[in-house]
Amino acid sequence: MAHLVTLAHRVSRVHSRYAKIHAAAFAFSLRGRAARWGKTASHCRHEQDLSALKAELSEVMALIDGAEVLEPSTTLGREFTVALREYAVALSDALARLGRICARLCRDDTGAERYGEVEARDDRVAYDDSIQRYRRLGHRLNTLFARL
Repeated sequence: MAHLVTLAHRVSRVHSRYAKIHAAAFAFSLRGRAARWGKTASHCRHEQDLSALKAELSEVMALIDGAEVLEPSTTLGREFTVALREYAVALSDALARLGRICARLCRDDTGAERYGEVEARDDRVAYDDSIQRYRRLGHRLNTLFARL
């Protein structure tokens, strides 16, 4: 079970680093106006950082899928493994969606491709949905973790 807990901690660390990028990307002014997206370098850097986090999360997911390595011997262990995998997939989706937003903002800022308001709104709605999904799954995962 220790190996499974170690993987859960790795996923948690990925989430923590992602949360910092999310906060930086969506920093709001004190007057509550539109988000300050920062400079082009920030968008491009966020895209690269999110891509690296997604790759790290993929490595962890491959280990989670390695049932011969984990072999959770209890029903709770198996349930936790499934919940961890589902959470990691949902977090990976959120990473990818924010990465796409940052990539499109990067290209828009450099003039390579326009990122229109309608596209931005659609991307943000899809991203918000992915956040809600991983949060729901995270709540379930935390409940199971407390029982381990």
